[in-house]
Amino acid sequence: MSNKNLYLLGIVAVIAIGTWMYLNLCSGCLNETNQESPQLENSVVLKQSSNKLAYPFALSDGSFTLNITDNFDFRPSNPTFLMPISKDLKDGIETLRNYLIANDSSVVNIIGHFTPKEENTTSYSNLGLARAQSVKNHFIISGIPSDQIKVLGKLDEEMEKEGNVYLGAVSYALIWKQEQEKP
Repeated sequence: MSNKNLYLLGIVAVIAIGTWMYLNLCSGCLNETNQESPQLENSVVLKQSSNKLAYPFALSDGSFTLNITDNFDFRPSNPTFLMPISKDLKDGIETLRNYLIANDSSVVNIIGHFTPKEENTTSYSNLGLARAQSVKNHFIISGIPSDQIKVLGKLDEEMEKEGNVYLGAVSYALIWKQEQEKP
């Protein structure tokens, strides 16, 4: 065998071993629906819309109102929101970005909610603050100025999960910068 064939054989072996390790050792990499229902491999799984959304993506300051029925969803004890997010939510974030850029005296408060049953494994003082920071990072990537975003965490003992997901565990409020600076 020539060196060229050995290199090609090595590449194929690395790909095969990597694929095997991904499928067998990566517990969070595959969608749980596909793991539990292998017979649905070729079907499209749609996110169910629920009327039990704890906090919709809704905010208002009197002159501006935004109300989207979807929001960022979180797994228990997890600070990062589930991807992908809906097109409606993306459009709502763009609308909010346009409003905040045009009204630089407005600030959006992002309030991350958490339950006492959840474990905080983050460096933040509470899981709600970590969730709000995760959404803030997404807002910044989406073009919202970071100086117009404030994050807060709030304990919510009555927040319930649907399945293994907290639907809309983040709420929002629009305020004026002058209100934020008051003691």
